[in-house]
Amino acid sequence: MKQNISIGDRVKIYPRGKKRIYTAEFSFEGKHCRKSLDTSNKKVAIQRATQLSAKLSSGDFQMKVEQTSVCDAKELYLSQLAFDGSARSTLERYGGELDTFIQFCHTKRIRNLAQIKPLHFDEFRKLRAKTHAATTVYHESMVIKQFLNWCVSRHLLKVSPLQGIKIPSVKSSCRRLVPTLEQVYQILEALPASQKIMLVILAFTGIRSGELKRLRKDDVDLKNNWIHIISREGAETKTRESRKIPIHPVLRSYLLHYKSPSGPWYLAARASPRYPDGDHHINPKSLKQRVQATARQCGIPVGQKSDGLVLHSFRHFFETHCVNSGIPQKAIDSWMGHRSDRSMGAVYYQLSDDQSQKFILKNNFDSPQGAQ
Repeated sequence: MKQNISIGDRVKIYPRGKKRIYTAEFSFEGKHCRKSLDTSNKKVAIQRATQLSAKLSSGDFQMKVEQTSVCDAKELYLSQLAFDGSARSTLERYGGELDTFIQFCHTKRIRNLAQIKPLHFDEFRKLRAKTHAATTVYHESMVIKQFLNWCVSRHLLKVSPLQGIKIPSVKSSCRRLVPTLEQVYQILEALPASQKIMLVILAFTGIRSGELKRLRKDDVDLKNNWIHIISREGAETKTRESRKIPIHPVLRSYLLHYKSPSGPWYLAARASPRYPDGDHHINPKSLKQRVQATARQCGIPVGQKSDGLVLHSFRHFFETHCVNSGIPQKAIDSWMGHRSDRSMGAVYYQLSDDQSQKFILKNNFDSPQGAQ
């Protein structure tokens, strides 16, 4: 039988095993816990148990956290984000950024969460800053900090190594090039037909490149003059909400002359050995490379580092052109899928289909040269 000795109201100790090493039993955070006192001396055991009891009463006690590998913790974190409803694009981005950090940790022979030190984090940020924009490094840093805080909240880590460390905020560049209508047509005229249709949809609807990639045939409704951006399971939009954009007459003229390929996608990549029928979805990265190469030939600066043109610039173009044409911001936000406005006006305002179709006509998307 156990020779229990009560220490205060919460701790009991008793000797265990052949060596009669004293063990403390107690309740912590609703769980029954057992902790070796590492001594067979009754007097020393009582002293250590008394210290334990005091820590439990004051709230200073912490259970020893089992070592968890950074890789395992990352998988648990992403799994929880998925369960909580994070979009697929968010999971992919966070996963990629954490993988980059894990690869850096491996070069430092860091395998477990507890091995990460603040200086490792500083070194990682400096290394990334050599080849990446400040906004990218900032986002990666915040993801790592959130990840480590989550590990603490799930008792995978005692204390975050980044506790108390402030990451200087970086303002997103608002000076990034927004192409003019003339520059849009300069690029369009130099592109092959297969990529011209992709760019004209981006420029005259303001949709994201990922939404363009997932556009299905049924989403383009020429009869009723709408392009539908549908948030589907496994292919959710950024806001996880569906929306529709009226088709401008200029865009409509391009779409009427376009013949969509076989398969479910409205736009498809070229035929390849792997997809001989050419029924695979497009790769926005390939489109970006071709568009930027064409823009460069036209003397238009490109790339994030130089605040130049990227695919997202055409989303900026659409918003800018709509605002300058006098279209109400709430209508533009509805088309672009923005949810930043939390005013009651945004809650109560309803954009009717008829009004939406009238608003899009305020834009003048005609070619400055009078030709498409």
